[in-house]
Amino acid sequence: MTESKNPITIISVEKQHSLSVHYAQLQQLREYLKIVIFIDEAKNDLENIYMLVWRIVNNIDARRDITILDGIVMVDASNKGSLDGFERRWPDDVECTPQVIADLKQRGIWDLDPDLEERMQL
Repeated sequence: MTESKNPITIISVEKQHSLSVHYAQLQQLREYLKIVIFIDEAKNDLENIYMLVWRIVNNIDARRDITILDGIVMVDASNKGSLDGFERRWPDDVECTPQVIADLKQRGIWDLDPDLEERMQL
């Protein structure tokens, strides 16, 4: 989406410290960046936009996780922990286990196409 006036860049990270340390580094690229979203590499597939949007919007608090710095919107959509000053347990991602899917199919509640299940990471 680089043709947009507000391109979105998603950066997948293996978080080892607060992501805010990268914000100043990205200022060198402000000509090219408008919205930058950081996500956890371990739990997210950059090719699966459906699940990516789901996890991004479920991992942010607008007051804590969105920073605007010199015209760039930085969004920390990673799981939070002590590295971020978040001391409570971060909620687990909502996932549908294979056992739940099998039970729903057996009860006639689930009739999604297997290709759709795969694309949606279900």
